[in-house]
Amino acid sequence: MRRASAPQEEPQHNSRIAALFITLLIGLSTTLSLTMLVNLPARLDALRRVESEAQRLSRVVQCEEKTLAGLQAAMEYARSNAFVEQWARQHHRTQPGEVLVIFPQDTTAPPSPWWAPFVGKACDDSAGR
Repeated sequence: MRRASAPQEEPQHNSRIAALFITLLIGLSTTLSLTMLVNLPARLDALRRVESEAQRLSRVVQCEEKTLAGLQAAMEYARSNAFVEQWARQHHRTQPGEVLVIFPQDTTAPPSPWWAPFVGKACDDSAGR
């Protein structure tokens, strides 16, 4: 008679193990889900901050690239004969056979840096902050 009852106990034992496994699986998935939901707002906030900083740095890089291009153009011009000629004229140098004539200058306007015509408008400070 024991043989007849033994097969009935095995399915009950297997069903208890399966129920325990399913309960454990549901508990583990619930714990992981709650952990992820608790961290979600902090992660979304960090993502927004990183994206904002990436956009700001992209604007800074674009501004600096424009400045670099302007300075490279100024450097090329400074190496040219036209610049040497202009500098000599501004500093009252003459070539053989020329006569120097100096006219009074308007001193009301402040002087601009020598690279200003090449760079154009400087980047505003708001892009760097």
